Amino acid sequence: MSFWETVAGHRLAEILCSTLPKLANKEQKTIRVTDKTEAQEKVEEMVKDRYRFISMIEAEDSILLIFEK
Repeated sequence: MSFWETVAGHRLAEILCSTLPKLANKEQKTIRVTDKTEAQEKVEEMVKDRYRFISMIEAEDSILLIFEK
């Protein structure tokens, strides 16, 4: 008998099936700023609003900040 055929295996499968979709559906937000000073201010503002900084993409004329809630 494998683990997945036991009562504990079935319970774990139930927990995974109910929990994983909630973890995968995270709200993402992107903000475009023009310089690093503005980027720093925006990151601090978003963190206060309970967003988590994920990444940034620098272009020639702007910076794209990516956040997740």
